[in-house]
Amino acid sequence: MIETRRLVAGYKSPEALRDALTHSVEHNDVAAYVMFRELDFFEQLGALEAYGAISIDLVRALLGERLVDRWELWSPAIDAIGGPDVYPMFKQIADRMPTDGPTAKPGA
Repeated sequence: MIETRRLVAGYKSPEALRDALTHSVEHNDVAAYVMFRELDFFEQLGALEAYGAISIDLVRALLGERLVDRWELWSPAIDAIGGPDVYPMFKQIADRMPTDGPTAKPGA
């Protein structure tokens, strides 16, 4: 994931990331598969929460608004490769994260 985060951080906007991903997919570049790691991570995290393997409170405590930020960063790229149905669990869990205010703490 470090390799992915470093690669993604090199793009100055969600649109630049979209263009890089679509270009990499079209050319079957290794970079596409590196980028897909993060998308797959969030999709799997969403599935784990949806099926009860982890709680939404744990996800909120660990990621909160950062998960929403990543969804917003990746949304144009996801739209370009087929839309939210390509990564439905990522969208679902991003929609459940707080967008303002503090994240609830266990026992509060």
